[in-house]
Amino acid sequence: MIEAILKAIKDFDFSIHEYGESLDEYSYLQENEMCITVKNTVGEDAIYIDIAADELTLTLGAWHAHYDYSDEDYNELLEVLKDYLEGRMCVLEIYRYKAGELNWFGSYSLTVEECPLKPTQKLLKQYVDKRSWPINGKAVFRFFDEDKTITYEFSLGKI
Repeated sequence: MIEAILKAIKDFDFSIHEYGESLDEYSYLQENEMCITVKNTVGEDAIYIDIAADELTLTLGAWHAHYDYSDEDYNELLEVLKDYLEGRMCVLEIYRYKAGELNWFGSYSLTVEECPLKPTQKLLKQYVDKRSWPINGKAVFRFFDEDKTITYEFSLGKI
Protein backbone atom coordinates (compact mmCIF):
# COMPACT_ATOMS: atom_id res chain seq x y z
CA MET A 1 0.00 0.00 0.00
CA ILE A 2 2.78 2.44 0.81
CA GLU A 3 4.01 2.14 -2.77
CA ALA A 4 0.97 4.08 -4.04
CA ILE A 5 1.74 6.95 -1.65
CA LEU A 6 5.37 7.00 -2.76
CA LYS A 7 4.26 7.02 -6.40
CA ALA A 8 1.96 10.01 -5.75
CA ILE A 9 4.80 12.04 -4.19
CA LYS A 10 7.69 10.84 -6.37
CA ASP A 11 8.16 14.28 -7.98
CA PHE A 12 8.43 16.03 -4.61
CA ASP A 13 11.15 16.21 -1.98
CA PHE A 14 10.15 13.78 0.76
CA SER A 15 11.68 11.85 3.62
CA ILE A 16 10.64 8.80 5.62
CA HIS A 17 10.99 8.77 9.40
CA GLU A 18 10.59 5.76 11.67
CA TYR A 19 10.16 5.06 15.35
CA GLY A 20 13.38 5.52 17.32
CA GLU A 21 14.84 8.41 15.34
CA SER A 22 16.44 11.10 17.45
CA LEU A 23 14.56 13.97 15.79
CA ASP A 24 12.14 15.57 18.29
CA GLU A 25 9.62 16.25 15.54
CA TYR A 26 8.99 12.51 15.22
CA SER A 27 9.27 11.48 18.87
CA TYR A 28 5.52 10.72 18.94
CA LEU A 29 6.00 7.69 16.69
CA GLN A 30 5.42 4.32 18.32
CA GLU A 31 7.17 1.05 17.48
CA ASN A 32 6.48 -0.05 13.85
CA GLU A 33 5.13 3.41 12.92
CA MET A 34 6.50 5.83 10.35
CA CYS A 35 5.88 9.28 8.99
CA ILE A 36 6.37 10.34 5.39
CA THR A 37 7.11 14.06 5.21
CA VAL A 38 6.63 15.87 1.90
CA LYS A 39 8.66 19.07 1.97
CA ASN A 40 7.40 22.23 0.38
CA THR A 41 9.96 23.76 -1.97
CA VAL A 42 8.27 27.19 -1.88
CA GLY A 43 7.68 27.63 1.86
CA GLU A 44 7.93 26.02 5.24
CA ASP A 45 4.72 23.97 5.28
CA ALA A 46 5.04 20.24 4.86
CA ILE A 47 2.60 17.40 4.38
CA TYR A 48 2.73 14.59 6.94
CA ILE A 49 1.46 11.08 6.33
CA ASP A 50 1.56 9.07 9.54
CA ILE A 51 1.41 5.33 9.09
CA ALA A 52 0.33 3.38 12.18
CA ALA A 53 -0.90 -0.17 12.70
CA ASP A 54 -4.59 0.76 12.76
CA GLU A 55 -4.82 3.94 10.66
CA LEU A 56 -3.21 6.48 8.39
CA THR A 57 -3.28 10.19 9.23
CA LEU A 58 -2.86 12.89 6.59
CA THR A 59 -1.90 16.32 7.94
CA LEU A 60 -2.03 19.44 5.79
CA GLY A 61 -1.29 22.59 7.78
CA ALA A 62 -3.66 22.70 10.77
CA TRP A 63 -6.08 20.20 9.16
CA HIS A 64 -5.83 16.43 9.42
CA ALA A 65 -7.92 13.40 8.61
CA HIS A 66 -7.78 9.77 9.70
CA TYR A 67 -8.14 6.87 7.28
CA ASP A 68 -8.34 3.15 7.88
CA TYR A 69 -6.76 0.57 5.60
CA SER A 70 -9.92 -0.21 3.62
CA ASP A 71 -9.62 0.28 -0.13
CA GLU A 72 -12.19 3.08 0.01
CA ASP A 73 -10.38 5.07 2.73
CA TYR A 74 -6.95 4.45 1.25
CA ASN A 75 -8.09 5.66 -2.18
CA GLU A 76 -9.65 8.74 -0.57
CA LEU A 77 -6.35 9.55 1.17
CA LEU A 78 -4.52 9.27 -2.16
CA GLU A 79 -7.06 11.54 -3.89
CA VAL A 80 -6.89 14.20 -1.17
CA LEU A 81 -3.09 14.05 -1.23
CA LYS A 82 -2.95 14.43 -5.02
CA ASP A 83 -5.57 17.21 -5.01
CA TYR A 84 -3.61 19.22 -2.42
CA LEU A 85 -0.25 18.69 -4.16
CA GLU A 86 -1.72 19.68 -7.53
CA GLY A 87 -3.59 22.76 -6.25
CA ARG A 88 -7.13 21.37 -6.60
CA MET A 89 -7.85 21.89 -2.89
CA CYS A 90 -6.83 24.12 -0.04
CA VAL A 91 -7.12 24.04 3.73
CA LEU A 92 -9.11 26.72 5.52
CA GLU A 93 -7.59 27.42 8.93
CA ILE A 94 -9.52 29.69 11.28
CA TYR A 95 -7.82 31.36 14.22
CA ARG A 96 -9.62 33.35 16.91
CA TYR A 97 -8.28 36.22 18.98
CA LYS A 98 -8.70 35.43 22.65
CA ALA A 99 -7.03 37.55 25.33
CA GLY A 100 -5.02 39.21 22.58
CA GLU A 101 -3.57 35.91 21.29
CA LEU A 102 -4.46 34.02 18.12
CA ASN A 103 -5.70 30.50 18.90
CA TRP A 104 -6.69 27.74 16.51
CA PHE A 105 -10.47 27.58 16.11
CA GLY A 106 -11.07 25.10 13.29
CA SER A 107 -9.78 23.66 10.00
CA TYR A 108 -11.56 22.47 6.88
CA SER A 109 -10.56 21.03 3.53
CA LEU A 110 -12.05 22.88 0.54
CA THR A 111 -12.03 22.24 -3.18
CA VAL A 112 -10.34 24.91 -5.25
CA GLU A 113 -13.81 26.08 -6.36
CA GLU A 114 -14.68 26.70 -2.70
CA CYS A 115 -11.42 28.58 -2.06
CA PRO A 116 -12.14 32.20 -2.89
CA LEU A 117 -9.86 34.58 -4.71
CA LYS A 118 -11.04 37.11 -2.14
CA PRO A 119 -12.42 35.80 1.15
CA THR A 120 -15.66 37.32 2.42
CA GLN A 121 -17.53 37.52 5.71
CA LYS A 122 -20.36 35.54 4.07
CA LEU A 123 -18.04 32.63 3.28
CA LEU A 124 -16.58 32.54 6.80
CA LYS A 125 -20.06 32.54 8.37
CA GLN A 126 -20.51 29.06 6.86
CA TYR A 127 -17.65 27.73 8.98
CA VAL A 128 -17.96 29.62 12.27
CA ASP A 129 -20.85 28.49 14.47
CA LYS A 130 -23.10 31.45 15.29
CA ARG A 131 -22.94 30.54 18.99
CA SER A 132 -19.26 31.54 18.87
CA TRP A 133 -19.98 35.09 17.75
CA PRO A 134 -18.80 37.75 18.21
CA ILE A 135 -15.46 36.58 16.95
CA ASN A 136 -12.42 38.36 15.61
CA GLY A 137 -9.64 36.45 14.00
CA LYS A 138 -7.70 35.37 11.00
CA ALA A 139 -8.59 32.94 8.22
CA VAL A 140 -5.86 31.29 6.18
CA PHE A 141 -6.71 29.60 2.89
CA ARG A 142 -3.58 27.44 2.68
CA PHE A 143 -2.37 25.90 -0.59
CA PHE A 144 0.67 23.65 -0.98
CA ASP A 145 1.95 26.32 -3.40
CA GLU A 146 2.30 28.94 -0.68
CA ASP A 147 2.32 31.75 -3.25
CA LYS A 148 -1.44 31.10 -3.62
CA THR A 149 -2.14 31.14 0.14
CA ILE A 150 -4.53 33.90 1.25
CA THR A 151 -4.67 35.35 4.77
CA TYR A 152 -7.75 37.32 5.78
CA GLU A 153 -8.43 39.23 9.02
CA PHE A 154 -12.13 39.13 9.96
CA SER A 155 -14.66 40.25 12.52
CA LEU A 156 -18.04 38.54 12.82
CA GLY A 157 -20.51 40.36 15.08
CA LYS A 158 -23.68 39.27 16.79
CA ILE A 159 -26.65 38.41 14.60
